Order: sequence, then structure tokens, then C-alpha cells
Amino acid sequence: MMNKNKQIFQICQINISGLSQHSLIALNKYNDIISNDVLAIQETLLTKQPQSQLFSGMETYTVNNNRGVSLSLKPWLLPQNIMELQDSTTDAVWATVNLGKTIVLIGNLYINLNKKEKSTDCDSALIPLL
Repeated sequence: MMNKNKQIFQICQINISGLSQHSLIALNKYNDIISNDVLAIQETLLTKQPQSQLFSGMETYTVNNNRGVSLSLKPWLLPQNIMELQDSTTDAVWATVNLGKTIVLIGNLYINLNKKEKSTDCDSALIPLL
């Protein structure tokens, strides 16, 4: 994504269906090569305990009400977790990032509409704020 000040940041969104030690190592290696600024993961299957350092050089916010989501961001974006948009039932995590004079709201959510059938997930949402 590029903002009006021509700043570019790279976003990666993935449904991992469970973060294991192996997948963490693989994602860290991938992230080192690609240099993502934002890494949004659905179905982390983590515990209810917040995880702040899943990926090297990134600040991570997690929500684990059902299947779990995480949002990892590079420090240069000055991320701020927006907990006021979270609830106790939805797997959704929100943060703002600064791109020069532009503040952007980034959301990562997972919604299982029918648990008896195949899951439906919603990708990360980018919402520019005034």
C-alpha cells in the first residue's frame, strides 16, 4: 500500500490454521526475506495469553477468543493497539499506524459463520482515518 506521501509498506495476510514452532520459524524466515511491514494471521490457535513477540523486529497484538488472530507490525509504523474495538467473542484485532501525516486503521478478523460447514474468513481491513 502507498499513501499520498509516497510511503510504501508491505502487508502479508495468511490463514495458518495453527501456529506451531515449525510455522513460526518458517514465517520468520519468510518475513526476513520479504520484509513485510504488517503480518496479519488468522486461525493462530494460540492460548488466551497475549503474545507480543511472535516475529523478530515486530510488535504483535493477538486476540484468541475462538480460533485466534494476530497483527504484527514494524516499529517504524508507530503501531497503537486499539482495544476499544475488540470484544470477548470475535476474533478481531485492530491497530493504527502512522504514515507521515496519515493515520491508518488496520484490522485483522476471522469469522466462522457456520461452524458445521467450511469456515469463512475475512481478510485484513485497511481504513484510512482523517
